[in-house]
Amino acid sequence: MSKKWFNSDFNKLVRYDLFRMKRTKDFWNLFLIAFILYLVCGYVFLKVDISIVSKNGNSLNSLIELEKKENSTIEDLLRGYTETYEYSTDIASYSDYDKVKLLWGEGIYYNESFAVFFSTCYRLTIHLLMIAIFIPLFVENEYSVGFYKNLLNSIRRRYLPILSKFVVGFIYSLIWHVFMGICTIVVKLFYTGRIKWTMNKQCWIYFLVSFIITYAFVCVCLAVSEIFHRKSISLIFCITFSLGLLSLPISVVDTLINSVYPNSDFRITRYLLNEIAAKYYVGIISEFVNRAVVVSIVCIVISVALSVIINLRRDYR
Repeated sequence: MSKKWFNSDFNKLVRYDLFRMKRTKDFWNLFLIAFILYLVCGYVFLKVDISIVSKNGNSLNSLIELEKKENSTIEDLLRGYTETYEYSTDIASYSDYDKVKLLWGEGIYYNESFAVFFSTCYRLTIHLLMIAIFIPLFVENEYSVGFYKNLLNSIRRRYLPILSKFVVGFIYSLIWHVFMGICTIVVKLFYTGRIKWTMNKQCWIYFLVSFIITYAFVCVCLAVSEIFHRKSISLIFCITFSLGLLSLPISVVDTLINSVYPNSDFRITRYLLNEIAAKYYVGIISEFVNRAVVVSIVCIVISVALSVIINLRRDYR
């Protein structure tokens, strides 16, 4: 049975698409760009705003002296000044990271847990933008060289090549989540010198649901590439979707609906994958999580079905 599966057309197509994916320069370039963006954003989100201290009449130097005098840490001294901030519970002490001080100025950084900072990086939706660029290029490059028509003639089931791309898309989504985890660790170590591995049931649920959202977005991009069958149009649509620009006209529709039905709480924007990804964080209410899972599964099913139907009906020349 395993030998038959290994030699099947579908398995060969999956292995071929994986080989083509890892040999594509865009695959590696986009990961490099994403890492640089995560590094920059890590500085923005982890850096302590010294104005929090100065607005209370304290300078950083005075806190350092106070730290030595009271045998305390700047982390403890700053707790009272950062209660209104999202990253207020743990701060990497200034005195522990002189090397960081030389590179990054004051050298005080919030020290959030791995899961919380991962969710911060996820909510930036940088990975969605990179996926929106890569998927149309990956799909349309195969069509542009004229290889796809010969491929269809060599297999018995015409829908297999498109299904193989959804399998590869699943692997691609998994790679992105592993990559974001690695980036979270590297950025945290670079700025704070330590990692908090505080993990609970909510964190594991977050990792699972966020992966489902990412895969649903990959499926939508695959479906868009199959529907338009043009690299430029597919790129524009996917990038626009990932950046949330489609939310602007849709919000106008929401306004019109609410003007007709003032008592309705319905919002189309609540069901957009990019909006869900940008608002999803560890510990969010279960209603949001359930909606995210349902919307993602619906998008996956519709994307696969549409792609297969269009693939079977299209005449590839």
